[in-house]
Amino acid sequence: MVSETQRQIVHKQVVAATSAGAKVLLGGALPPKSQKGTFYPPTVLGSVPHDAKAITQEETFGPVVALSTFDGTDATAVRLANDSTYGLTASVYSGDLARAGRVAAQISAGQVGINTNPLSGARSILSPFCGHKRSGYGSHSGRDGWRQFSTPKTLIYTARPAVTDLPVQAQPSLPSAKVERSWARGVVVDLVRWTVVGGALACATLAIQKARAK
Repeated sequence: MVSETQRQIVHKQVVAATSAGAKVLLGGALPPKSQKGTFYPPTVLGSVPHDAKAITQEETFGPVVALSTFDGTDATAVRLANDSTYGLTASVYSGDLARAGRVAAQISAGQVGINTNPLSGARSILSPFCGHKRSGYGSHSGRDGWRQFSTPKTLIYTARPAVTDLPVQAQPSLPSAKVERSWARGVVVDLVRWTVVGGALACATLAIQKARAK
């Protein structure tokens, strides 16, 4: 463990769970005081009642797995999974991929792995990583994540300028721009955005409006 304080927190959660009815299937005991360091043994708890809130409602930053059973219905699985003030990651395992997807879509967590560790996809820069409820604010990675680290800016022209007249031409340090065009009520809007380069985000928008011809 990262510190003795954190080791004691994890152990107190394990003890509270066993006091509430959980059974220790592996580990669960502090090493003797003569052993140096802050090691905590891998621990598996079985038959964990849902009201053992120290282990089912709190974040356990330690090598502890808590196993519980339920009635097998999707509704109960979703209700138990969402009965927490936290929602960072979750996993759904099933041989029925469609059913797993339906359950995963109802779980209040930022990342839900389907037959996999949810953090496996979070390593991709294209995949937004965020927490729901008390598991943090905002996100990073993906288009939504990177946008929150930028400040939009709009330049409005009375007529479409030549590409050579755009101010971005004077900023060669920025990566090449990707231009997206959309039409809305006769107004042309060109969006020029940049993505992450070297760990830093350069993001800008240029809106070029052209009045609808009467």
